[in-house]
Amino acid sequence: AESQLKTVQRMVERGEKLVASLAPSFYGAFKVDDPMKVVGALKKLGFAKVCETAVGAAIASDEMARVAMEGTMDNIISTCCPSLVLLVERQNGGTTPLLAPVVSPAVAHSKMLRSMFGSRIKTVFIGPCPAKHWEKQENAALSAVLLFEELKTLLSEKGVAFGEEDTQCTETHTPLSRLYPSPGGIIATIPANKRQGYKTYAVSGVEGCKETLEAVRQGQIHGYFLELNT
Repeated sequence: AESQLKTVQRMVERGEKLVASLAPSFYGAFKVDDPMKVVGALKKLGFAKVCETAVGAAIASDEMARVAMEGTMDNIISTCCPSLVLLVERQNGGTTPLLAPVVSPAVAHSKMLRSMFGSRIKTVFIGPCPAKHWEKQENAALSAVLLFEELKTLLSEKGVAFGEEDTQCTETHTPLSRLYPSPGGIIATIPANKRQGYKTYAVSGVEGCKETLEAVRQGQIHGYFLELNT
């Protein structure tokens, strides 16, 4: 999918009511002495609200815990990676029903933001992963996706520097949700007593994911809550 930098540029120029969903990795993605200066820069750029995607991760984890508690799935495949979803759908069609029927943190957060601030807002997910462009195409809840490097470009073009910090950033009550993108991060957010006896296994890397999906397809794995990220 193509970059949406120009789309966001036009939104800023039109004075749209923009709300940012900021991925947890923003804490280390910018060369600033205080991450909250990133929030301040987004406000100066024209964003009305800046919120952490980790709030959406908490919502997604609650939904996955509900699926596990139901105990109706032989294996549950969870991921926060759109590339893994594409891998399952395009190369492992037979395992598609095993994907947890839960939207991603970015989509869950965007829906929550629309319920909070109104359906006319424009929600912009800001994060490191180019595969999020595909996720935006598949989910109308997201207005646009902006990569960290694209945000740096936009700030530079508009002459916005990292100045004062702004602490008015919606926080999550479960900081554990910030671990979501890291290996085993989804599993870490779901208490063992809510996994209904599912064993857990986290896999990172394309080849490892392909091997695990093939094992599932051949019926070699049963009773697992699998976290797969490419």
